[in-house]
Order: sequence, then structure tokens, then C-alpha cells
Amino acid sequence: MNMRLHQVIVAGSGNRAIADALARNDHLPFASVTALAVDRHNLIREYRRFNFAHMQHHAVVDALINGQGARAEALMREHANATLRYADIFGAGVHERMKVIQRPD
Repeated sequence: MNMRLHQVIVAGSGNRAIADALARNDHLPFASVTALAVDRHNLIREYRRFNFAHMQHHAVVDALINGQGARAEALMREHANATLRYADIFGAGVHERMKVIQRPD
């Protein structure tokens, strides 16, 4: 679902720069829309994190439906920054604590 939402947003934008930026994200830890990293030692926090990301998705879709491009952009930037912040926080020892669930190509 995460990957499909991002694909629809990129396709709907018609903006090659956005498509290229999303493609670059596929090479960053925690940033790829095709992979989910889960901290198996704190599943309650992980539930909250995924729920928050899901709520961000709803807010972005709402902004797009209502023609609020600047709001949608700001929400997507915040969504991306939250992911990068999570990578910073849990970068140390990530292999011991995290399980990466990736959809096969």
C-alpha cells in the first residue's frame, strides 16, 4: 500500500524531478517505499510510527483532493524528514535491532 500510494502521487504529479527523487530514495536506509524496517524489540513504538505515517498519507491525499498543493508538498517533506530522522536515531546497531521487510522485485 505504501509503495502504491507513492507511485500514484508521483504519476499524478507529472513531474520528472519528483520521480527521480523518489528513485534516489530507494538507495537510502529506511527511505525506500518498497521496504519497511521494523524494530522487533519495541513493537508498540513501531505500531505508533506506522500509524503516524499512515495518518500522514491520509493528510497528503486530503490536500491533493482539495487542490492544496503547497500543503501536500509540506506534508510530504515532513513525511520524508520523519523517515530520515528515524534512520538517524536508530542507525547505530540497526542490524541487531531491526528487521527489514522488503517486497521482492
